[in-house]
Amino acid sequence: LAPILTTLFNITALDLITKNSSDLYEFTGDASMSHKQIAGLQSEYISLIKSARVQAVPLVDSLGVPEEKLNSSLGKSDGFVYEDLIKRALNEPVNRDITGDKIRADFYNKYIGPVLNSSTTKL
Repeated sequence: LAPILTTLFNITALDLITKNSSDLYEFTGDASMSHKQIAGLQSEYISLIKSARVQAVPLVDSLGVPEEKLNSSLGKSDGFVYEDLIKRALNEPVNRDITGDKIRADFYNKYIGPVLNSSTTKL
């Protein structure tokens, strides 16, 4: 259990560090990091994610969370992952024939149209 928990901790730490890597350049002197060092951290982050991927499903399963609570296509025990993804996509309001057209038209009229039709636009 300790190795996977250590891996998860390292993934979390590297995620935080790499998402805010611009801050690492601001340190002065020996505390600052080079582009090569930051690229190394990002490489290690990707490597750790790949190694933890094998353990991801067993870890989630060990928590005993029912599928209904997870609400995940990928966690379906029946194996129909792609069918469930398609079903979910088709049920989204923006993807429906009637309501989707209205949502897209309203969005265009409210946000995009005024910018394109504005006389002050500098495009």
